[in-house]
Amino acid sequence: MTNKKVLFIYPPVNLETTRGLESNLLKTETNNIEISFLYLESFLRKRLPGIECEYLDFRIDDVQDAERLLLQLFSTTTITHVAMTCYSCHYLSVLNLANTIKQINKNIIIIVGGFHPTIHPEDFTFEGSPIDYIIRGEGEFPLAEIVEDDIFLPPKPRIIKNQDFPDLDELSPINLDLMSKYKKSLNFSELSMYFSRGCLFDCSFCISRDDTCGLKKYRSMSLNGMRLQLEAFEKYEPSRIIIQDPLFGVNKRWFDDVTSMLGKKDRTYKVKVEMHVDLINKHRLEKLVGSALDLTIGFESASPQMLHVMNKTRNPSRYVDNTKTIIKNYSKSGQELVLNVLIGHPGENRLSIDETFNFLEGVSNYFNEVLPKFSLFRLYPGTPVYRYMQFFEMIFKTVFYMKNWWYHDVDFSLVPSIIDPSRNLDIISEISYSNEKINMLLRQISKSKNLALKYQLVYMKYLSRMNRTFKELEGKMIRLKCDLSRKEMVMEKNQ
Repeated sequence: MTNKKVLFIYPPVNLETTRGLESNLLKTETNNIEISFLYLESFLRKRLPGIECEYLDFRIDDVQDAERLLLQLFSTTTITHVAMTCYSCHYLSVLNLANTIKQINKNIIIIVGGFHPTIHPEDFTFEGSPIDYIIRGEGEFPLAEIVEDDIFLPPKPRIIKNQDFPDLDELSPINLDLMSKYKKSLNFSELSMYFSRGCLFDCSFCISRDDTCGLKKYRSMSLNGMRLQLEAFEKYEPSRIIIQDPLFGVNKRWFDDVTSMLGKKDRTYKVKVEMHVDLINKHRLEKLVGSALDLTIGFESASPQMLHVMNKTRNPSRYVDNTKTIIKNYSKSGQELVLNVLIGHPGENRLSIDETFNFLEGVSNYFNEVLPKFSLFRLYPGTPVYRYMQFFEMIFKTVFYMKNWWYHDVDFSLVPSIIDPSRNLDIISEISYSNEKINMLLRQISKSKNLALKYQLVYMKYLSRMNRTFKELEGKMIRLKCDLSRKEMVMEKNQ
């Protein structure tokens, strides 16, 4: 038995970002559950019987009330450790919360993990830092060792690089009890889980293999482990379960066994998986459709040049043709297909945007149950684009306006996208031109005789909202770009 108690915290974003998200017409109404905490909690409970865990979610709780909430928790229960996840957009908020916690009780051990500490651990090691431990890579083993024995000696902050990777079958099935107090605010109807971890691809806009401390190390769970996790989630009666594997189905036998299991199971909920286009052949497509699985593919672009620049595929022609085949098959399947489309990656120009939208218009007659989902490129630390910014600046004349944006109190929902992709396409023209293309796609869909009326209405509503969002974005970007041009140029000169 242990007398330790861990408080998990999902940190807030800053006020500027909150305002930006609130004005986004495409923002979802519900917050999804952050399952990384659930895996950590499950591992702790198995490793340390008797451990107690609490959870605070500052996407829901008001961060202005953080000191009162923390004081109340610390006065009514014996919290010994606080563990926070940290994406780059949380960096400033994590430090603010950590300082508040240390002011309340300097003896509480504060641990940060997640993508930003993995990539930039030095951001937390400055003199007077309120952080005690920075975990790089997967957190299960390091967190358990810190909570169990605090075996890592001063000086602190101390960077802990994960050396051990849990066998996924040894992880106990996760449940949602930790987050039950937020049941009315978190999306309990759409639950996520992993059947595998890791990825063998190196897309330019995703965290690079060199910086992950093993986060891309691939391994998968057995069929029995998957069944146990599905059964644990079924008691919550979800409407959808999302398999969040970064690389679902890289192994053929595993893929066949898993899709057969999901297809045979008498389930009352939908299941969605995400796959790389190059992994989907005729056999796998038949298995996905035959197993009634919804699918997301990171299509991103139809431009051969951009597909090469993004390192999405070695054969762009086959990649685009394969995507067309996937769309046609899903259009007849009754299952949902989401096409992620990325606009404004460094190197993008009007021609590459044309190639993508020409492709979408060409397949728009098959958009029954098929939805293109547009997003702007965002500059993230640890990605190949971030690592090799000078290459893009030299070859494409890309302009990065705020390279280390997480240090500044700005709108994190927009500022990482303020990039002029190429010599002949700046961010404002990119948004304006993309908006024109969305309007053309909207007109094309409205004329389609092959789409069922309900899908025409769905697309017209969705693309109209996207149209309004892009118009609003254009105005915001003009203001922000002017501000950043002045602010960042001064900062760069002073560094």
